[in-house]
Order: sequence, then structure tokens, then C-alpha cells
Amino acid sequence: MDEQNTPKRRGNPNWVKGNIANPHGRPKKPEIEELREALQATKELKGGQSLLQSICARAYDDSSLAIAIMKKLLPDMTKAEIEETKELIINIVDYSKGDK
Repeated sequence: MDEQNTPKRRGNPNWVKGNIANPHGRPKKPEIEELREALQATKELKGGQSLLQSICARAYDDSSLAIAIMKKLLPDMTKAEIEETKELIINIVDYSKGDK
């Protein structure tokens, strides 16, 4: 056969069409799975309260913790903006509890 009649191959010649390269998927990281299990077990011990709910409850009681959390989440805000946001969050929480 001459060059003009030879079909061109596409892609990687080592791959077989229809064969999945990674049939079991990406391996799970055992540390993350252990953390998920530990968080779930702790949540069950704490009466269904998640870690985030627990942190928010502590931040509500301790304004310095609330400010520290907001600084991590919103690092580009000024102190005045953080205080304003904190007051807004407290008002929203109070309103949702029925303390109008």
C-alpha cells in the first residue's frame, strides 16, 4: 500500500478503544475518610449538632471568636466593615430566634 491509502491513526496507539484507563476511579484519601467518620461520630454524640453549628454557637457567645472567624473568611475587610457585618449577623440570628 502506498502512503495515500494508509489510514491515519488518531490518539495514543497504546490505548485500546473502549477500555477504561482507571476502572476503580480516583483513590480516596484515607485521612479525609477518617475525618468524615470522626465528624459524623462527634455529631451523633453532640445531639446532632454539626461542627459548623457548634463553632457558630461559640462565636455567637464570644465576639472575639466571631471576629477571628470573620477575619479568616473575609480577610480583606476593614475592622469597621467586620464590626458592621458582625452586628448584621447578630441581628439576623436574633430575628430568626424571635427576639425582635
